[in-house]
Amino acid sequence: MIMWNTVKLRRPHRYGRASWEGVVVTEEFLQRMNSLALRLDQLESERGVVDTIQRYAFAIDDGLDDQWVDCFTQDGVFEVQTRLGVAFRIEGKDALAGFISGHTKAPARWHKHITTSHRIVVQHDEATAQSYILRIDADDDEVPKIWVFGRYLDTLVRGDDRNWRFRHRIISLEGIHPTQQAIMRGMVLPERV
Repeated sequence: MIMWNTVKLRRPHRYGRASWEGVVVTEEFLQRMNSLALRLDQLESERGVVDTIQRYAFAIDDGLDDQWVDCFTQDGVFEVQTRLGVAFRIEGKDALAGFISGHTKAPARWHKHITTSHRIVVQHDEATAQSYILRIDADDDEVPKIWVFGRYLDTLVRGDDRNWRFRHRIISLEGIHPTQQAIMRGMVLPERV
């Protein structure tokens, strides 16, 4: 982030050259520019978190396994909770890759993970986010059905590449289609790392 008291401002010259002469920078101007830089950084950070949430949804729906795994940190955690408690928890990129490789994919199963109502709090290179989740599946007759609904509870960190990744992603399921409940009861999950 640019702090404006360390930057020398240039005034455009009428012939396209910059000039330092005659430029007066007040303390008030520096405060306003620093405030603007902080607000812009906050907005860009929030946008980066939303981008990770959206990349996750597209990757899981489109069968882009490597991109889905890349949404997590090396030691990232994906946890599914129901009203009865933790249904399962997966830790580490290897275990996450094993999980997603067995996840349903089009064209065998058409589904969409829809997220909305994002609430994001960013503090430096860490963030928390909450968003609603609605998963819609098409059955064999192409009739859409709500498969699950609930909320994501996320903890993210910004990496050296400036991308946000999930350190811990919880999906708290508040409603589950009976068929999905049966699938979850019979799930065989990869070994946890």
